[in-house]
Amino acid sequence: MKKFILLLFICLLNTQLNANPTEKISKAIGNGDVETLAAFFDENIDLKILDKENIYSKMQTKLILRDFFTNYASVNFTIHHDGGSDQAKFTIGTLETNKGTFRVYFLLKKKGEISYIQKLRIENDGQ
Repeated sequence: MKKFILLLFICLLNTQLNANPTEKISKAIGNGDVETLAAFFDENIDLKILDKENIYSKMQTKLILRDFFTNYASVNFTIHHDGGSDQAKFTIGTLETNKGTFRVYFLLKKKGEISYIQKLRIENDGQ
């Protein structure tokens, strides 16, 4: 009986941790939390931040985002639209920083039961 309860607890905890990646990613963007964002990166990310656009590795993406949030301190992130299917979800929102407002788009795709960021765009608002 104890094993069953332990197993049930672990399953519930795992479900809760993976429950809503969009919410966790959005919160991380709003806080400028690169470490939390990096936990959702796929092996390679199609990244566009201002004038930098390419396919980058997880580590390169992390460094570029860290540099961005150092120069543009995040104030708030608001989701305007999200959608997709069970296997792929997108989110569009507005990131407010200490130096201006940016349009943000990210695409999540599932591998097994885990969703990973495959595309991330941070562009000047109005583009």
